[in-house]
Amino acid sequence: MTLTENVQTALEGMILSASGWRGVFAAEGGEEGRTGAVSPAQRIIAAGAALVFAGYLQEKSTGGRPVVLTGSDTRPTGRAIAETMIPVLLASGCDARYAGVTAAPEIMAWARSRGKAAPGTVTGFVYISASHNPIGHNGLKFGLSDGGVLAAEETARLIASFKSFMAEADCVERLEQLIAAADSTQLNKIYSLESETKSAARKAYFDFSAEVAYGPAGMTPDKTEPADFYAVLKTGIAAHPMGAACDFNGSARTVSIDRDFLAGLGIQFEAINDKPGAIAHRIVPEGESLEPCRLLLEELHGRDRAFILGYVPDCDGDRGNLVIWDDTLGKARILEAQEVFALACVAELSYLVWTGELSYDSRGNALTNTAIAVNDPTSMRIDRIARAFDVSVFRAEVGEANVVGLARRLREKGYTVRILGEGSA
Repeated sequence: MTLTENVQTALEGMILSASGWRGVFAAEGGEEGRTGAVSPAQRIIAAGAALVFAGYLQEKSTGGRPVVLTGSDTRPTGRAIAETMIPVLLASGCDARYAGVTAAPEIMAWARSRGKAAPGTVTGFVYISASHNPIGHNGLKFGLSDGGVLAAEETARLIASFKSFMAEADCVERLEQLIAAADSTQLNKIYSLESETKSAARKAYFDFSAEVAYGPAGMTPDKTEPADFYAVLKTGIAAHPMGAACDFNGSARTVSIDRDFLAGLGIQFEAINDKPGAIAHRIVPEGESLEPCRLLLEELHGRDRAFILGYVPDCDGDRGNLVIWDDTLGKARILEAQEVFALACVAELSYLVWTGELSYDSRGNALTNTAIAVNDPTSMRIDRIARAFDVSVFRAEVGEANVVGLARRLREKGYTVRILGEGSA
């Protein structure tokens, strides 16, 4: 078959949705392929995606070149995809920054921080990952400077433009020309600044995580004086030492903020499979994939009873599940994904009460409109938790973009949405 025919065949095998564009990118080995090379057809597909995203950003721009932030998880094909897309972005009128291996929330926080620092410039991001799919897969997520992925309706526009362009008879030739047209000096500068760019992304994520975890200084529960939640946590952990175990499974979180962030609170930290790309088992952090972490936690707890918690992220580091030490059972056990999300909801709503952002009248009725945004398969236990705090639950269809879009709409209506998520994941 010709390259054009191979491209059309590859397109038929791809999933294009609001949750991401995904397919088998590895040139050899299929779904489990560990080669760093992408197939010629997928190279053209990546270039086409870059072209239509550049056009989308330029439609939003009122002047100046849009800036596209790019990074990937630790799949072997990530860099090859980036090195195909970046030349097309440049040749299509955008500037680009490349952070190399970076966790998904890291690049999202980076986009958010850059959007605030340069509000007059359109900023977008392309994150290269297939989330929890097998290692030979890869894919793309697109977003803007609010740090979230594109809303479902915007993604639908992008997909329609992509399909229309890829159906044109000369699309392969035009994309090859764009790949070759990028200025080599610009490209070399982008790659030479990779380490610096990665540091900026990491700092943005560290700062954002601190904002999420500790928030602005609130008031003490008796409302008599300002409270520093970071100091409260650190003092508590000093009094009751805590240790955390992690099975990174070679994910993008191996080079993210985990160690430094937890160390800043005084939490002891031990990890396995902590080299980028050292993917030792199934990527999806569920079931048997949590067993190595469970065994690690039991070993560590046997040596030091402070170790009571473990976690396993997926390859792009935007989801994961927990392992805990259970005193009743006398051993470590794996939490279900729904349990993890329920705990997160209790923690976030309790925090709002602690700071006074969520307060009540004498009858226990909430005085502020507060909500949790979730997807349809999320456990009904979230509804029970919400009733206990007198807050609302709103549901969207499955898909990260659908939940993010729902939360955006609720905030526009005046709701405080401190937490949103896919409880089943």
